[in-house]
Amino acid sequence: MRMPWADAMKYYGSDKPDLRFGMKFVELMDIMKGHGFPVFDNAAYIGGICAEGAAHYTRKQLDVLTEFVKRPQIGAKGMVYARVEADGNVKSSVDKFYAQEVLQEMIHCELVAFFVSLSIPPQKRFDGQNGGNLK
Repeated sequence: MRMPWADAMKYYGSDKPDLRFGMKFVELMDIMKGHGFPVFDNAAYIGGICAEGAAHYTRKQLDVLTEFVKRPQIGAKGMVYARVEADGNVKSSVDKFYAQEVLQEMIHCELVAFFVSLSIPPQKRFDGQNGGNLK
């Protein structure tokens, strides 16, 4: 399957995406910024990855994932998650900063793992709408 370069970069962050898992990036800047959570408020980019089937993960399993993304090969400082509970409410590792309505707005699947970039200035954020150029 061929995919335009701009789409590959926007949705998978790679010009050779691994499509076996269907884990597209979802930009969440407009929803998650400005609610008093400093990591997101100061971020140049906030995105999420839908991890279908992972909403049932225990806290221990989420902690293992967090340690995995902190490995040097991945390079993250940590992981923030949000998941839909059985009652329809969203539980997040940062839910004290967000009203339930905001958390509901950013859920695109049963579990979202967030990633943040503090090093890409907003004017350089890739949007895939301008012929593959950076903003």
